[in-house]
Amino acid sequence: MTVYPPESYVQLSDGSVGVVVKTNEHERMRPLLLLYEEGVFSQDGNLILLDLTSHKELSLGKGFDPQKIDPQIRTVLTPNNLNGYFISSTLC
Repeated sequence: MTVYPPESYVQLSDGSVGVVVKTNEHERMRPLLLLYEEGVFSQDGNLILLDLTSHKELSLGKGFDPQKIDPQIRTVLTPNNLNGYFISSTLC
């Protein structure tokens, strides 16, 4: 059992919004996230893959209901709406 299972929407200590894509069995409060950052453009749009085990300065804030997120951000972060992504053990 984990505190933030995959597809949980979370807010980080810096105010960023993301969705959990993979849990970390060794550090339950440091999952792998898809993070939405306004103004950051990657091949996948405004998404950044963030492994919290590598970013000790950040922590998970609160989890929240996806219905309370801006609809545009929610659409981008919904895993079913992504045009495919692959998470390899070499990234985690």
